[in-house]
Amino acid sequence: MQTKLFSLCALLCLCLAGGVRTGPAPGHAALPSAYAPPSPSVQDSTLTHTVQAGEVLIFALPDTVGGLVVDAYAIVHAPALSWLADRSFFWRTNPADAGPHLLLFQSTYKEAPPDTVEVHVTVRAQEQEEGGERREEGF
Repeated sequence: MQTKLFSLCALLCLCLAGGVRTGPAPGHAALPSAYAPPSPSVQDSTLTHTVQAGEVLIFALPDTVGGLVVDAYAIVHAPALSWLADRSFFWRTNPADAGPHLLLFQSTYKEAPPDTVEVHVTVRAQEQEEGGERREEGF
């Protein structure tokens, strides 16, 4: 009896906490390492941003895409230490993140089927100078 009660309480706690999930979001397949996303069907759905490695990247996803008002966004593919709050995206980069990254967001609309918004991010590397001081690449 106590084991069943404990199991029931544990299950209830998981449900209330949102469960424990690993891997891709529900309804999305895992992305292979050489993922080539499909071309978005709406115009202006590709954005670009640049950030210095070790800094926080913050940007707002657009209110409209291809003339359609976006109802909501969801992350399809994004790096660790990143999160989305409404239309605002945050990513705490690390020095090891230097290089190009492709972020994918699903945009949903009241009047149209969902679509994919691509964000190309370049994380600029930092170089070490003699004496141990950091020097930003390209400056």
